[in-house]
Amino acid sequence: MILSPQDGKEFFEIALPLLAWVKKRRDKSKTATWKNKRFDAAEARILWNAIWENPTLLERYLKQKACFLPEETKRVLSEWRNAFVPGPFIVERYLKEGTVFISVWNGRVYLVSGITSEIEELLPETELPRQAQTALIPFKGHLIYDGAMQAKPEPVGAEGAKVLNQTYQDAKRLDRIIRRLPSDVPPLDRDWSRRVSGLFLSEDEKKGMLSPEEFRRKLDEMPEIHIISKQELSVLNRMLDKSFRSEEDWETIQGILMGAHVFTFVPPRPMRVGEVKIRSVESVLCENHTLMVFTSMEKCQDYIRKLFEKQATQRYAQVDILACEAVFQIARKRKMQVFIDNPGNTLQQFFSYNGQTERLSVGFRLS
Repeated sequence: MILSPQDGKEFFEIALPLLAWVKKRRDKSKTATWKNKRFDAAEARILWNAIWENPTLLERYLKQKACFLPEETKRVLSEWRNAFVPGPFIVERYLKEGTVFISVWNGRVYLVSGITSEIEELLPETELPRQAQTALIPFKGHLIYDGAMQAKPEPVGAEGAKVLNQTYQDAKRLDRIIRRLPSDVPPLDRDWSRRVSGLFLSEDEKKGMLSPEEFRRKLDEMPEIHIISKQELSVLNRMLDKSFRSEEDWETIQGILMGAHVFTFVPPRPMRVGEVKIRSVESVLCENHTLMVFTSMEKCQDYIRKLFEKQATQRYAQVDILACEAVFQIARKRKMQVFIDNPGNTLQQFFSYNGQTERLSVGFRLS
């Protein structure tokens, strides 16, 4: 099932200028335009992720382009802002009337149309079920994906396929397959996240569920990843406790951090905990407008534990590892701060990197 040729053409006439506008904001480029090229799948996925992680971009785009956009385009963009469904999903099967997508987070079942080609051309039926990252949006009375889909290489396996098949059959039997957005169809199973925990996760994602000891043993088998050692952590703590740090001290601190990898929590979708907005920026945890990383798995887990105490519905945490230098590059590009081992709800010092001044410092925050 795909859109009509006219609707498919209209989708890209709306989507491509939007992606070009987002790219221009991200790259601070004056030349980004959809007229001179179609974005490749990888770039389109990055730009769509930026939109779904921060949907206010759609509001800003509408406001800035209000005098130039047709009323129908404004209506479509407003629908996307108010009714999009973030992924990831499991592409479970193909039907004549569409493709079955099942949300990893709540088990809701969606029937999705392709845009200008069948989704099966992107993901062959022989590879199903398969997890994929995209977002679902309404368009012309249809439910479609956002035009860029990134499938994970790991197959779901026999046990996962059995759970997914039963989920689809239950939704079909109870007439709970979602064909339009917005939808008020409730999840089929309140315990979905617990029931399928681990079935659809890659090995990289599962590492966040290992004990610190098991995780460290696995990391020891990856020589390209340098985790800060206990001795280096001791040096950092000693530097943090000083009332004054010399230039040589800062060189030591920078040397340890810039040569190491750090941990971060990748929230599955934007969240709000009290006054704090939590999202992912280029695969780095972001609290409000501050990037957050941790020098050890234990400190990252402690942050997640405290967060989940406040966010009772959250059941799954993906922990990622990035080079600290790469995190600082993101901060410089976006003019953001990085908090390193910020304790969150305890008055305690921590290291901070300012992407505007490109300097390390010591700060503390009581939240």
